[in-house]
Amino acid sequence: MRLGIFIAALTLLAATVSAAPHRVTLLGVSGVGGSAFAKALEESLSELYDLVPADSYRARATELGRSTAAPEDVRAVCAAISSNALIGGAVTGRGHARVLVMAVRDGATGEVVARLNYNLAQRSLPVLHDRVLTDLVKALEHVKMVVPDAEVAEEVKRAPAAKGRASEEKDERTAQPLGLEVERRAEPARGRVVGVRVGVGISLLTRYLSFSSPSAPAYGGGTIAGVRTEGAVFPLALSRELQEEHPILASFGVVGSYEHAFELSSAIRNVQSSAQVSRWSVALVGRIPLGRGAYAGALIPETGFSQLSFSSASPVDVGVPNVEYSLVDLGLGFEQPVFKRIVLVGARVAYLALVDAGDIGARTQYGANTGGGLDAEASLSIAPLRWLWISVSARYTLIDLSFAGAGARFTSSAQDQWLGGALEVGFAL
Repeated sequence: MRLGIFIAALTLLAATVSAAPHRVTLLGVSGVGGSAFAKALEESLSELYDLVPADSYRARATELGRSTAAPEDVRAVCAAISSNALIGGAVTGRGHARVLVMAVRDGATGEVVARLNYNLAQRSLPVLHDRVLTDLVKALEHVKMVVPDAEVAEEVKRAPAAKGRASEEKDERTAQPLGLEVERRAEPARGRVVGVRVGVGISLLTRYLSFSSPSAPAYGGGTIAGVRTEGAVFPLALSRELQEEHPILASFGVVGSYEHAFELSSAIRNVQSSAQVSRWSVALVGRIPLGRGAYAGALIPETGFSQLSFSSASPVDVGVPNVEYSLVDLGLGFEQPVFKRIVLVGARVAYLALVDAGDIGARTQYGANTGGGLDAEASLSIAPLRWLWISVSARYTLIDLSFAGAGARFTSSAQDQWLGGALEVGFAL
């Protein structure tokens, strides 16, 4: 399919070539991966133009003593080899600061007619091939059709080579000794979606359960510590090429978390009882960028399932039934990078639809119930390294219950509030 699309694109591009120069020279692309990229470009350009070999340009430039980047020298060499245009490029920078720079010169004047810049932080050179080819064809439309005739070429050939301070200063600004006068500006990059994120840390949790009926025993536990783990995977974002080709699909992923509190000992009505507390969640999320810049935030819609449980070893003795809330959540989050993308501020809020409440809804307790709730979270993450992050977060969960009065114990409603926080450390790819 991709081959068919590319052939169709070449056909459309060929329609514009009738008004463009017929003879062009691709000098090459310097830098890591540039040689293979230049070879692929050369094959594609050969379908549209008559390519003059780069070796011919270099050999004639050496013969004429015109190997500088000065327009006079570029014009002289292009006239000598009958080339309408000169194309060259360079891959500069390292890591996420890599940039591909392409320049197109008019062979008749030696002047730069187009400078093309591509950020390589989120894509590889092969992925850029079709886009660069299209941009080059458009740029070549601005190059003059006619190469200086033999008389003009001979006149230019006899002219002295460009010298002087002005030419030397221009040479110092060139990307390479191929006559390419380029700028180091890179196009704004969209924030890259992290393919994998894993973290682990400590958490704190407290709970308060209240009923509308004064006769129903309430519960107010102390703060307990626990462990929390979380993870996220965005399958298509694991490959930069796939993320570039399918940005929408790459923005979808699965996130999950698990939190388990250490054993809690409660004393209610002079009865001592241990308890187990845990919560877990899994959700399908997407990322909607709010701009193209490096500091653009993102909206994160989510839908998933979670479970929140509190089980006492002696629920009858303490008078507070166990709960195991099964919840469907629909939420929306927000992330905003600040301070050179080292700091990330996040927030989310979700509506919780109650599927089941556990033992509290048994006939021997308060009976059948319905309910819903709210889950809100705020976080602050710091990434001292690209793969390492540290996060602190606070979370509030509210479950509202309404009872039909069909149980052995009576109350019309209840509120179960959970307040917690976590400190985590993890890595991201």
